[in-house]
Amino acid sequence: MRKLIIAAALCSAISVQASAATALFSLSAGGAAAGLGSGPFGTVSVTESWGSLIFSQTLASGYRIHDGNANHNAFSFSLVGDPAITISALTSGFAVVTPAGVTAPPFGSFDYAIDCTTACGPGYGGGFDGTLSFTVTANSGLLSLASLDFNTVSGANIYFTTDLVNGAGSTGNIGATAIALPEPASWAMFIIGFGLVGSSIRRRKAAIRFA
Repeated sequence: MRKLIIAAALCSAISVQASAATALFSLSAGGAAAGLGSGPFGTVSVTESWGSLIFSQTLASGYRIHDGNANHNAFSFSLVGDPAITISALTSGFAVVTPAGVTAPPFGSFDYAIDCTTACGPGYGGGFDGTLSFTVTANSGLLSLASLDFNTVSGANIYFTTDLVNGAGSTGNIGATAIALPEPASWAMFIIGFGLVGSSIRRRKAAIRFA
């Protein structure tokens, strides 16, 4: 019975953590200046997972990742404090830019970037139209949604950029703004879960003593 109580509490804590620790961003800034229209051009989701962050970018129909040159990367982002990180589970055909640090006009500089290498070719026909995903882990310490940094451009907080191309051949960097950025509460939920476990066990022991 005790094992069932522990398992239930842990599952509850993990379930709440998973559902509460995902942020959603809209790729919508800068499209008109790049000749890409008004957007939105897609979304980026970032999910906390055991101290790491899982990124996933999905584009709207008619747009593809272009990755034209050193100032127009497939994806760029920053983290508070610019920590040393490891990027894993990266979509095939993409590569991490080294050394870290890039510029993404007109949205400023970012700490890290990813290039589209073998997955991209010239023009819209060579653009990547799948989902770009990867996992970011700090080499020391834990990451959370609060680790995501941004540049403020024309009054908008730009968290990420991506270089896109449309069917007419227009290309340019697009910035991502937050749609839903929940307060990170992952570890708090785990603490609550373990607290419930301890309380349940103490009540059961007391019941046995006085039975």
